[in-house]
Amino acid sequence: MASLESIISLRQMRYFVCVVEQKGFTSAASILHVAQPSLSRQVAQLEEAIDAQLLIRTSTGIIPTEAGLKVYQAARDLLDSVNGLGNAVKGIQQEPEGRVSIALPATCGTQFLADVIKTCKIEIPKVELHVQDTISTITSQVLSAGLVDFGVLPNAEEVQGIEAEPIFHEWLYLVTVTEGRKRAPTEIDLSSLAGLPLVMGPRTMHLRRYVERVAAEQGIALHVRYEQQTVGTIIGVVRSGLAATVSNWPSAVDHFSIGEFAIQKFVNPELHRVIAIAHPIDRPLRRPAKAAYDIVKRLLIERVKDGRWRGTLV
Repeated sequence: MASLESIISLRQMRYFVCVVEQKGFTSAASILHVAQPSLSRQVAQLEEAIDAQLLIRTSTGIIPTEAGLKVYQAARDLLDSVNGLGNAVKGIQQEPEGRVSIALPATCGTQFLADVIKTCKIEIPKVELHVQDTISTITSQVLSAGLVDFGVLPNAEEVQGIEAEPIFHEWLYLVTVTEGRKRAPTEIDLSSLAGLPLVMGPRTMHLRRYVERVAAEQGIALHVRYEQQTVGTIIGVVRSGLAATVSNWPSAVDHFSIGEFAIQKFVNPELHRVIAIAHPIDRPLRRPAKAAYDIVKRLLIERVKDGRWRGTLV
């Protein structure tokens, strides 16, 4: 059998990494500016050279097998090393450079996601940033599987195989349609949830599990009238006045205009979750990932301090 170095190319590795990060051939082909059949052929040749299946198709897209994950991590490290060879030979202090993949839950809000991309582009321009905006369940999955360098998540204590740094406690709010021109108080007792029709995500979502747990501890019976899978449907149900929902501040102000909707902070007791930044424990942050990590952490802290993401720093 020929040595792998003679039959595996950097192109194949770069293509494979992109397919894994994009969870599919179509979007990867678009990013790489290659025809999809050519991309598929390159990945097939890589699988043939390694003599192992590297990718499988699931209902949520293409994901790596156990062997594929090992190849992905090794390929990422190799590509970063190759990209930095020129400066290393010249003895130049290298700017952070390479591919960095991060996961941000949708509850971060659209403006935060945009700020992360914009700030990284300005401060670490040689870093090729890939942002997965997902629900917190998917964020947990891609982190524990090692498919991203790091991510922001509210349920770090539930996720195996990660190292997490708590940043702040986010406050949670009740969102309801305002009755006429009546001005609603800015705070509301948790007991007000008793019997109130709610629309929430399924129990696979951390927010749903957390609210139900605290309510049960307080002897409050929740009435989840509508269980919906998508954010868009939850928003629609609330807008129609059929039910209220529980949200953090960025999501609430993203989708509901203050005045038309009441956004009330829970008190007695307060509802809050710890927001952390985490990375796979078996994958220490590389230099470009650490640079992006520091930016995300700084932006989170800034948002808490100026009230754009309401809560208290750890």
